[in-house]
Parts: sequence; structure tokens; C-alpha cells
Amino acid sequence: PFTEVPLSDPWSIVSLAFFLRYPNPYAAHVLSCDVISREFTSSGSLLTTRLILKRGALPRWFPKNMVSRAESWVIEESEVDPLGKVMRCTTKNLDHVKVMRVEEHIHIRQTEDGYVVFSSQKRLRNNRRAEMAYCDNRGSGIRLWRPVQTDVCAHTAMEL
Repeated sequence: PFTEVPLSDPWSIVSLAFFLRYPNPYAAHVLSCDVISREFTSSGSLLTTRLILKRGALPRWFPKNMVSRAESWVIEESEVDPLGKVMRCTTKNLDHVKVMRVEEHIHIRQTEDGYVVFSSQKRLRNNRRAEMAYCDNRGSGIRLWRPVQTDVCAHTAMEL
């Protein structure tokens, strides 16, 4: 299940802001963002696939010398239904998958009473079965650290 947070902005602004987040000068960790495909379905939904290259420091808990570089290619697949006012997006890492797989599922929707709700679910799968850790970041730093042996699912809701 997703954790949901109501937002004060209209659905059209929230969904547009989601797509405009990369590239931008305040997201220096994103090196590139390219649209691979974009098409409309017969029902009027917009399907978009983007390839994103991100750079950053590995977490302190990550085993040393398992990955040679702190860059990662990410695939982002989204569907925007402008009539139903719903947006779904799945992001997955394309490299380092022998070590771990990271997935994020985002859901933005307008409720019947006009509120916009943003929710996010993150999943980390450790493929080496080495003891690792995950964190659930709720906007103000790390909230939870826990060693894990297999799949972990972290639910996060954040305001845009």
C-alpha cells in the first residue's frame, strides 16, 4: 500500500511539475534525461519512457568495492490520464542490478472532492544476499535504518 499526502495545487500543475523536474539546474545529480518514446493510447492517455543518468555518492551502508562508479542509468515509464486526472510512474535502475534493484512507483491522482494526492512506494531488492540496509526518507532526512536479507519495501509520501 502507498502512503498518501494531499497537495494544495491542482492536478494539472502537480503532474506538469513532475515531468519538469529533470533536467533543471537545482538537480545537479541528474546528468541527462532523454525521452525514448512518447505516444497516446486509444483512450487518450500519454505514455512516456525516459532514460535518466544520475550521479551521486553511494550510501554509507553500501558494501565497499562492489560498484566501481556512483552513476546509474534509470528507466522511467509513466502514464498520464488527463481525463481521469491520474498519473502513474515506475522508475527502475538499469545497471548495478547484480548487486541490487531499486524500483519506485509514484501515483498522483485527483480525488472526487478535488484534492490532489501524491504517493510513492520504493522497493530495494538485494541480489547478493549480503546484509544491507535501507532508509525511508520522509523529506527531512533518514528516519529508519534496518538491516535486511531480502526484499524491502519503503513507503514514502512527499509534498512537491
